[in-house]
Amino acid sequence: MPISFPQLLDAAEQRLHSDGTCQDLIQSLALQLAVDLKAKFVGFSAWDGTRVTQIVQIGNQEQQQSWVTDVGAGRVQKQSLPDERQLIRAGAQVAGKLNVIVVVLCHDELAVEDLVSSVAEVVADLYRRRLLENHATTSAKHQQQLELVLRLHKTIDLNVVIHTLATDGAILTGARTISVAKRIGRHWSVQAATGVTAPNDRADATRRTCAAIVTAATDQQADAGNSHGPDERDASETGLIIKPLNEPADWKSATWAAVFDFSQQSDSAAVANETVDVLAHHGGLAIANCERYSSRSLRSRCAETASWMLRPHSLFPVIAVCAVAASLFLVKQELRIEAYGELVPADRLFVFAPEDGTIESVNINDGAAVVPNTELCVLSNDNLQVQFEGLHGELSATTARLVAIEALKGRPSSTGQDGLLSAEQLELQERLASLRKQVAIMQQRLGTLTMKSRMNGRVYGDRLRELLTHRPVQRGQFLFEIADPHSLWQLELHVPELDIRHVLNASDQTKGRLPAVSYALETSPEITRKAQLTSVASSTELQTDGKLSTLVVVDVGEEGFSSERPGTGVVAYIQCGQHRLGYVWFRKIIEFVQRNAWL
Repeated sequence: MPISFPQLLDAAEQRLHSDGTCQDLIQSLALQLAVDLKAKFVGFSAWDGTRVTQIVQIGNQEQQQSWVTDVGAGRVQKQSLPDERQLIRAGAQVAGKLNVIVVVLCHDELAVEDLVSSVAEVVADLYRRRLLENHATTSAKHQQQLELVLRLHKTIDLNVVIHTLATDGAILTGARTISVAKRIGRHWSVQAATGVTAPNDRADATRRTCAAIVTAATDQQADAGNSHGPDERDASETGLIIKPLNEPADWKSATWAAVFDFSQQSDSAAVANETVDVLAHHGGLAIANCERYSSRSLRSRCAETASWMLRPHSLFPVIAVCAVAASLFLVKQELRIEAYGELVPADRLFVFAPEDGTIESVNINDGAAVVPNTELCVLSNDNLQVQFEGLHGELSATTARLVAIEALKGRPSSTGQDGLLSAEQLELQERLASLRKQVAIMQQRLGTLTMKSRMNGRVYGDRLRELLTHRPVQRGQFLFEIADPHSLWQLELHVPELDIRHVLNASDQTKGRLPAVSYALETSPEITRKAQLTSVASSTELQTDGKLSTLVVVDVGEEGFSSERPGTGVVAYIQCGQHRLGYVWFRKIIEFVQRNAWL
């Protein structure tokens, strides 16, 4: 009894997983069908009305074309043969006019028409999927090929073209390596290769590549009458495909060549042949475009430019350009150096912690008015207090000892010890004087823990009570600032180190007189004020952003700034004398070139 169709499918799937020779389910199904029916021949073919394409064939029987061409989709034909065999044929539609024909040659007594028909339907579906997968793979390959061709033609840089061909071309074709070589005289030199940054002409691989190109070019004439050119012969024998990169593809005039190495995947060489031809064609065109562009000499370009300039419609733009160029050198303009800084009162005092300790109380707020001796804040230092108590106790002990010595010296019983007592008395007197000085110094240090104002003004600091109360501080730590807003004001500007030379040169040109300054406060940018530079710092300082700058000070007088806040941002422009217009406009570019090219 013949096997059922579900059992046949299960057995075919098991064979596919267990038999390593089966490439896909179609081949596995044909093998299983031949085994189960003990068929002498099983053939799966595709028929589109004009051409028969063999899908798979099991058995030594030669399939006749008539077995396939006279069977339609959805039909099953059975034909008895003289040697007690029967020929069963079934067709199934794949798409349009394309059908799959299943041919089985088995014993005459088996009734397997329905089984063969079901197999035909399954094979048609599997073959349809194979065609779709092949179409998707081919479309993706063509898209990658198009993108690579666009990259080759997108640039006029010869190095980019040949390295793109060597690197991306290998990925597209599946070649192990692609080498691009150039003819120099009578010899060839590899200019780019897959995975190599700079090819070495002395390397063995490079020499073999150049020798293969010479051989292919020499054998062209010998293979002219052969239907398979030297490139295809080399691919089949050595795994190399060698192409001249010129149009038309002729070794006699070729100056560039490409070697596609399929030595470790020889089965890919035939598949990639069409892609190799496309890459060689477009690679040659891209290289020719690059060489044509680079061959344009400076002399010819100058001649073209001169002829264009002498045309009537180009005369006015040329005159305008010449006038602008002349003005850049002949016209002078004031060079203004931009600097940023802040507006601060000239009379101000920075308050620092006099000792290590903890701030016990803060008696002022931000913006509070103070006068001399106004108590600002109070610090506590337990170590100072302990030291003071120790010194005070030592002072009392020393004083008591001196009183005791004075009392002993007057007694008759101590007559023999007067000398020793006198010596000890002198030592204690010196020690007493030292202790009194230490106590005085300690009292002075303890007195500084109560910090008081030393000038008239206002206190400036952010959230003083919240940030400073009960806060431990170190000696010399900045706490806040006191400034007199009713005094004179000044600008503190930070001039970048790259620009300070212009300020110094302007001062030298005016015999020591510092340049004038125009500035605007960031709180009132619509008002521009003028002043005179007062001083330039003798040293350079490092800013918080890591850049070097020089501090310059500008006295601006009172100017009605009493309502402004100290530290208001300022944008200032320092007048540094007359310079050529071109230098004023393009100073940054000129100085960049000076720093990076001339030094």
